[in-house]
Parts: sequence; structure tokens; C-alpha cells
Amino acid sequence: MKKILILFIILLFAFNIFGQNKPKKESNDKKDIITYEQYKKLLKEKKEKYYNKNITKMNGNLRSYFSIFYNKSTKSRVKVNVDFIFEISNINKLKSDKFNFIIKALDSLDFHYGKEVEYKKSEIFKNKEGNGVLQVRLKLEPGSYKISMNITGNNGESSNKTLKNYKVPDLDKPELILTDLISISSINEERRKMFFRRNKYFITPTIEKIFKETGKYGFYFEYYNLTTNSLYNKGKYKIKYKLYYLITDKFIGENSKVKKDVPPNGQYLTMLDINEFTPGVYKIVIEFTDLISNEKITKETYFIIKDTEAESKARLGKWKILITN
Repeated sequence: MKKILILFIILLFAFNIFGQNKPKKESNDKKDIITYEQYKKLLKEKKEKYYNKNITKMNGNLRSYFSIFYNKSTKSRVKVNVDFIFEISNINKLKSDKFNFIIKALDSLDFHYGKEVEYKKSEIFKNKEGNGVLQVRLKLEPGSYKISMNITGNNGESSNKTLKNYKVPDLDKPELILTDLISISSINEERRKMFFRRNKYFITPTIEKIFKETGKYGFYFEYYNLTTNSLYNKGKYKIKYKLYYLITDKFIGENSKVKKDVPPNGQYLTMLDINEFTPGVYKIVIEFTDLISNEKITKETYFIIKDTEAESKARLGKWKILITN
């Protein structure tokens, strides 16, 4: 893992995106240098084009986000674990000190499923960005559902979201399945019931994916029905992920790994040290390839590194951002 992190840092320096050193080659063309005002404009454009369209924000006066993650249940061969992950921004600044979470699911036959939980603000985990993060689980059979989610504080703050046709997949269906990517901010640092526990890992999800205080960023996913050999029921796959800095549309670098003798169902996660990353919008593209069937699935996700205006201006004044190739 250390080699991976070093590779990313070296590549970032090489493409003149980091600000620790001056660029080796100064350009006389003013179009090649981004001022702070240009940076702000590009940041807004890239957020609207990429990040905002991929973030799952809820409606209402409570700034909150959600994500839904499914995985196989160890207690039922029929139902799927469906985890509803919520993130409430700047939770300590809110007036409410209690929050009620209601999830309702209606299937195609008009059967109702749901759960209601209530937490005190003090009971909800706060990440380094000051956001509250928690998880609520339902067990649902594969199929299509109308899902409604509501968060209500006891002092007027509330948010809601309705999904008219959310599909819970059949994880036993004989085809390669990759879950959605879950962005994470820590592994095995927080061990409490409301978080993911995946085998030996305790994973802290992050849905908003805007980082200023957090020094790490990672992603997690699970795969199902990998092709295996008939003798040992073991398979092999290749995972490749590429990193892009979208402010200047730069390809930063990539890393790949081949895993052999793995079971048909499994998990993958990785963490990056983002302490020295330049502020802006980033994209990660993940390619997962079944090396026996050669089937490939691609997923992508976005995150933002944030600085204060003063810090951004200081960095720009010191090292500039070059947009030349």
C-alpha cells in the first residue's frame, strides 16, 4: 500500500499539480496559468458538470445526503441486506438535538416494509468534517421498490427523498455483479453498530465526499458471481483504478492488481493519503475484470478537496497551476 501512495504522490508532482515545488518549466503564455479567479470559475463548472450530478442529496432545509448499499444476507438465502447510509452536514451547528429516521419500501405487489429509528445528536458519529454519519438496514427480497426516506429533527430541520423505482438485485443470479462504490474515510477506526462491518473491516462511509480536515480517502465495493474453475471453485480478477484531476483535466496516474485463487463472492477496498492533494475536483475510475470470463465492469466516483479562500490564494501565489500538457 505504501508503494501505491508513493506512486500517486510522485505522479502528482510530475504533472505540476502539487504546490510543494515550483514547476520546472515556466510558461510565457498567460493562457497556461490559472489565476485564483479562474480556479474558482473552473471549480464551479466542474462541480456542476461532474460532482453535483453524482451526489445523492436529499430535499428539504436539512442539508443531508444518502446512499444505498446492498449485500448478501448471512441469515437469509432469499432476502438481501439493504443499507441506507445517511450523512448530515455540520450536525453540531443544528438546533435539533434528536433526529428521527423513517424508511418505507413498497414493492410491486403493494407489500410494505419499513423501519423507524431515533437517535440523539450525541449518539450519532461525527466525522472530521463535522458531519453526522449513520446507517439503517432493511432486509428486502430482490425486485423493484418505491422507497421513501425522511429525516426529521425535533427543532424544525428535515429532509426527504423518494425513489420511484429502486431495484434490489438478485445476487444469486448467474452473472457478474459489482456493487456501487462506497467512499470511505477510515478503516477499523470506528467500531460501532451503525457502521458497516464487512468481515474483518469496520468501514466509515462518506457520502458528501468533500474533504478539508480528513487526510484519507478510500473506496469499497463487493463483487458477486465471479467465474471460477470447476475443480477448486476459485477465480481470479484484475482491479485497475485511475485518478484524474478535473480542474485541469489531468490524468494523474493508475494502479492495478491481480488477485488469484479468490472465492466467487468477495470484497475490495483501498485507501489513499490525500493530505498533499491539490484542492479541486477528482475522479476515480475503477475497472474490474473477471480474468476467466474476461467480463469487465467499470464504475466511477468523484470527490472534492477543499481549502479556505486564503489558503487557496496562498498556494496559487506560491506555485501556480499549469494547464499545459
